[in-house]
Amino acid sequence: MMTFRRAAAAAVLFLVIVAGASGCKFRRDGVSKGAVLRSALRQKVNSLDPAFAAEFNSMTLVARAYEGLYQYQYSARPYGLEPALAAAMPEVLEGGRLLRIRLKKGVYFQADSCIQVGRNSNIQSREVTADDVVYSWNRILDKALASPGQWLLAGKIASLRAVDPQILEVRLTAPEPQFFHAMAMPFLFIVPRECVEHYGADFAWHPVGTGPFRLKSHSPKHFEWERNPLYREVTSEGEKLP
Repeated sequence: MMTFRRAAAAAVLFLVIVAGASGCKFRRDGVSKGAVLRSALRQKVNSLDPAFAAEFNSMTLVARAYEGLYQYQYSARPYGLEPALAAAMPEVLEGGRLLRIRLKKGVYFQADSCIQVGRNSNIQSREVTADDVVYSWNRILDKALASPGQWLLAGKIASLRAVDPQILEVRLTAPEPQFFHAMAMPFLFIVPRECVEHYGADFAWHPVGTGPFRLKSHSPKHFEWERNPLYREVTSEGEKLP
């Protein structure tokens, strides 16, 4: 079983993959308004489901559509973690055995027909909640799914609890600072339960996340992405990303 020291190394590898992938495995077209991001790969991708993002290409593409609670500060030296879907770094309680994590408000999954909303909503989307984190991580732990990322959580998590829509409590079996690195790994990116259940096996090729891009079309080695209009991040000048 992989140790948390190796988990940290794997997280840094993921950082290198995402930060440097544009020079390695795919071609980035311009991303001016109305443009698309095209990925031309040398090898086939196994899945776009975060639960199976175990190799270079899958990790690279999964990060286009999904996010986790934390991410790496790509420009920082040395590399450090910063909140992604979380509002801040975890509150560490009980000597490191309990992590209390508050989620950002106003973060939405990309619009998709798998998400059922009320009649008064003008988009088929909903806000990410702590229940989504509990579901996503318990899904990784499900032996029936056989996710190669199970080692990140198995034997380390005593319990997961959504205190309310914005607050998650993670109880660890023992204090482990390197668990922060695990929360930045693609395996632990957050997925919406209703979409996993709606698409079934096709969920592997129908990503529904909170990331900057939506999958527009794909073939075994070519992927075309468009902007996710619900993506929340902006530049220092206030312009929407990506």
